Amino acid sequence: MRCKPAGFRDGYGEWLDRNNVCYDPSASVVVTVTDSCPCYYPGNAYSNKRWCCGDAYHMDLSVWAYEKMADTKWGVIAVEWRDVDCGYQPTKRAWKPWGSPTPAWRQPPGGWQSSFDKRKEYREHGWGK
Repeated sequence: MRCKPAGFRDGYGEWLDRNNVCYDPSASVVVTVTDSCPCYYPGNAYSNKRWCCGDAYHMDLSVWAYEKMADTKWGVIAVEWRDVDCGYQPTKRAWKPWGSPTPAWRQPPGGWQSSFDKRKEYREHGWGK
């Protein structure tokens, strides 16, 4: 995925000029898609209706992926993406600009270990097919 300089209308018809917000439009970040944003969750009548049912086609990103492409102050940016293998390494990786540390409140949760990632096991067993 990479940031795409563009202007576009959001789901409310407001024009968003994002032509000059990308750090480096030729650099990419690899992300894992985890869900498809369902419109309805039982018990919450308003959940996701704004974003997942009729708004502009979009993809929600983690702050860690977003901040490598543009400053988070913009909230919404245009992106382009393509499917790649899980082990893919981009030719030009997107990096967060020097001197802009991630605030402590946005740090990944502590205690994460790679052994917690069950995606490989999931694929090997053919679950989800």
